[in-house]
Amino acid sequence: MRSKRFILIGAGAAMAALAAAGAGLARANTVTYGLQFAPIGYTVYTGWGAGVTPVQATNPPPFLGSDNGASFTLGSAAMVFSNGTNYNIQNAIASGTPTSDIAWLNHAFYLSNSSTDIITATISGLNVGDSVDFQFIESFQPFSPTVTITGGSGGTISKSIASSPDGSAFVDVGTVTGNTQYGVSSSLNGSGGEGDLSGALITIASNSVPEPATLGLLAAAGLAILLVKRRKTT
Repeated sequence: MRSKRFILIGAGAAMAALAAAGAGLARANTVTYGLQFAPIGYTVYTGWGAGVTPVQATNPPPFLGSDNGASFTLGSAAMVFSNGTNYNIQNAIASGTPTSDIAWLNHAFYLSNSSTDIITATISGLNVGDSVDFQFIESFQPFSPTVTITGGSGGTISKSIASSPDGSAFVDVGTVTGNTQYGVSSSLNGSGGEGDLSGALITIASNSVPEPATLGLLAAAGLAILLVKRRKTT
């Protein structure tokens, strides 16, 4: 009788542990980061939507200066630019336009490289199970750069970021997963002009693999439940 009581108590505790572990596995921490591409001393865009975490550049380059490692911290990950030039084009903004207007973001600043027509960056520090979605907004300039994401388990993805004179929307390039680091580039494929990007929305969904301790709890819970069922049938 005593052993049965101990088994029942153990099973109850194991079932509680199982429920807690299961709840932990079911949760996926998803965060959307809003990146504004701008030089030192820029005005902060305030129109990010609900649920977006604004991120300022840790090491923004100077006005009209060559990009020298401008980086954005995205939780435990980071996006670092290794090529590109920042420009300030406030004169393209209509008088009185508030900083909360997406057209302000679209016209105020942008990241570009008019000499090589390419912008390059790396996002790293991710977990293998994380999925990362990339959205970009192009400036009012009449060019449509192609953004390419490499390193995903599903292969390379790319999409043209059409210019939006009214600053209407971000363009979703797609989602990648399967690695801890990805390459990002934007280019005009030698067609000239400027491939300008004003900002990005990067969504990271963390789906980590269970730790060994969690797996052990699941195994113990299952064993205790089986013992209780066996005692009931004997």
